[in-house]
Amino acid sequence: MEKVPEKAAATEKRPINETLLVWRAPSRVFKKRDKEFFSTISAVAILFSIVFLFMKEFLLIVVAWAAVFFVYALSKTPPEEVEHKITAEGITSMNHSYLWEEMDKFWFEGEGAERMLKITSGKAGLFGELAMLLGNTSEEKIKTVLSDYLPFVEAPHKTFADTASDWLVQKFSSEKSSKQA
Repeated sequence: MEKVPEKAAATEKRPINETLLVWRAPSRVFKKRDKEFFSTISAVAILFSIVFLFMKEFLLIVVAWAAVFFVYALSKTPPEEVEHKITAEGITSMNHSYLWEEMDKFWFEGEGAERMLKITSGKAGLFGELAMLLGNTSEEKIKTVLSDYLPFVEAPHKTFADTASDWLVQKFSSEKSSKQA
C-alpha cells in the first residue's frame, strides 16, 4: 500500500475550493519618515554623486538619485489594504495564487504592526519567499490552518546574505534607538 504524503492527505480532507481563512492587511510595512531622515539620505546621495562624478560614472549618479526618490515615494505613499486568503488549494495574496506544491515551510517575523507571515518557496518570488502582514488576524489562527499543509519552523536558517543585511541594518539604521534617548 502506497503511503500518501502529508500535504496530499490534508488536501483530500476538504473540497478543493473551500476557503479556510481570509484577512485584510496593508500590502507592505509603512513608516512615516521625518525631515532629518531625508536630509541624511540626501547628504549620502550627494556624497556618492561626487564620488561617481570623479569616476565619470554618470549612470550611477542617476541610480543613486532614483533610489532616493524611491525611498521618498514609499515613505509618503501609504500602502493599500489587500486581501489574503488561505484555501484548500493554496494561498491567494494580492490577486496572485500560490499552490501548496510550490510552498515549503512557514514562520512568523517582526513585531507589532510589522508582524508578518513568511513562507519559503522556490516559485513565490525573486528571493523565494512570500511575506504577508498579519494585520488584526491572530497568529495562532493562521498557524492552526497552515499546519495542515506546511511545516512550521520557529526560526528559519539564516543565510550569509540574511546575516549581512541584519548587520548592516543594525549598524547603519537611521532610526533613533531607545538607548540614545
